[in-house]
Amino acid sequence: MLAVTPKLQIGNWLYDTQLASLRLRRAVLPTVDRLTVDFPSGVKFEAAPGDDVELELDGGEGSTQVFVGKLSAVTHMPDALRITAHNGALSLARYRPVLALEQVSVGDIIKKLAGDVGVDTGSVVGGPSLALYASDGRATAQDEIARLAGHAAALAVFAGDGTLHVFDAASSGPESDVPLRFGRELLGAEAVAFAADPTTRTVVGDGAGGPGSSLARWPIVDFFGGSAPEAGSDARLRAVPELRTVADARVASQSWGARASARENPVRIRTWLVPTLAPGSRWQLQDAPGTLPISAARITQVIHSVSAGCGLSEVWGYVETAGGAGGGLLGAAAAAIGGLL
Repeated sequence: MLAVTPKLQIGNWLYDTQLASLRLRRAVLPTVDRLTVDFPSGVKFEAAPGDDVELELDGGEGSTQVFVGKLSAVTHMPDALRITAHNGALSLARYRPVLALEQVSVGDIIKKLAGDVGVDTGSVVGGPSLALYASDGRATAQDEIARLAGHAAALAVFAGDGTLHVFDAASSGPESDVPLRFGRELLGAEAVAFAADPTTRTVVGDGAGGPGSSLARWPIVDFFGGSAPEAGSDARLRAVPELRTVADARVASQSWGARASARENPVRIRTWLVPTLAPGSRWQLQDAPGTLPISAARITQVIHSVSAGCGLSEVWGYVETAGGAGGGLLGAAAAAIGGLL
């Protein structure tokens, strides 16, 4: 185990050895990232909610920026002080947009929703173009971004620098894939194979023509021209009227099925603190025994924790296969193993 060194900047104050403990959760949207830090009694603290917060973690192999956000709460206790901070995900979760847009791509909608609350964006996929997009205030911008990303078979995450990225789920995320070695960083692992759901999933759009055509607003009785499966006990249909072409609807269908398959094959590992493990990226596990079918997995959530100089990372994800629908989102069949966690 290597020495763990956190560097926490709150406003104009820098804290490192004064921290009693910290816990950082990062995940794929629509989950809201959250940082919680406990200070011992007597630590000088003059920050207030709304101040900038930045966190770097060093597990012994170099410092990595893992969080940029705002102080959202300060809790005073007789023997300690606790702060809570969130990144731009909280702003998106508090915003319920009411707007209508015409002739706009999924990527442009996401950028607008983020820009409305001052969230900076990094790489954002274009995705399908919509003839009309309307939001009536019932859903949060956080939920809308996650839903729209699904139309493009994409994932939405906040990078360690606080920027929002929406990227093709078949490609690498904004942060690099992480090599791990069995017997070195790894402390425990488990993979679960749930009974496969044979249900097919089909997204049905609307309109007789593409977004730029004169028929884009026309409803059509059979969007797929007779090729869609019949709804029933083993086939689900979902209406998404904003999609205007069969090609876009098929991508959304593949993405829907891939997300369902990923839930059937969850994996989880625990390691010594590895700050570079981040949602949206992959881990690459070397020298794993053949009974452990998680040599590579897409990360959906990670919790970094530091206490008494010791750091741990708990990571959730799913196994990918190159031939899965949606560009490799489908989880591979994973044999259940005894959990070490």
